[in-house]
Amino acid sequence: MRKVFNLFTLGLIMAFFACSDPCEDVSCQNGGACDDGTCICEDGYSGTNCETENRAGLIGTWIGFTDCPDEPAASATFIISEGSTITDITVEADGDVLDAVVTGPGTFSLTPVTIEVLGFVVTTSGTGVLQSNGEIQITIDSELDGVPAGSCVFSGAQ
Repeated sequence: MRKVFNLFTLGLIMAFFACSDPCEDVSCQNGGACDDGTCICEDGYSGTNCETENRAGLIGTWIGFTDCPDEPAASATFIISEGSTITDITVEADGDVLDAVVTGPGTFSLTPVTIEVLGFVVTTSGTGVLQSNGEIQITIDSELDGVPAGSCVFSGAQ
């Protein structure tokens, strides 16, 4: 009888643990959903519980230097502001305002812009990343009639 009771008790314990919900103690934020104990975050958020807004560390005024090929490094200021959605930002430098999409925690891609100048088609695009040391690096790539024309790199801090 004692052996049957022990097997029955063991069976109940195993059934209890087999049926426990891995999401029971998981609290996902900002629209995130729990899947097998892990939060799946909405676009624009990251972290164990989707608690981090990916663009948060990017917003602000960044002061530093821009280094372009065949030119001396020049002081520059970039202002990054929130865009119209959680994954959008605007990047302003020297009066030019560019739209960008946040691609992950502290990273973004500039929306390509194409203009015609003196009969040439100039396309500007780029990326930005918040470095582990708290500085930002923004790379701006240019094409002239579809041919790469060089990259300028801004590095700065708040």
